[in-house]
Amino acid sequence: MAGVLPDDDPKARSLKQGILSVAQDETRHAAYLYEALQRRLSQAQVDAIVD
Repeated sequence: MAGVLPDDDPKARSLKQGILSVAQDETRHAAYLYEALQRRLSQAQVDAIVD
């Protein structure tokens, strides 16, 4: 969604930065959860959960 917002409008630029910030935060959460699964389960179990 952020990719389609124009950079020349200050409100759109601010919204774009907010969307990208949330996306980065969610990426970090997903990585943390994936690592936690890998610590506690076998790779086959992790793969089944992710799939």
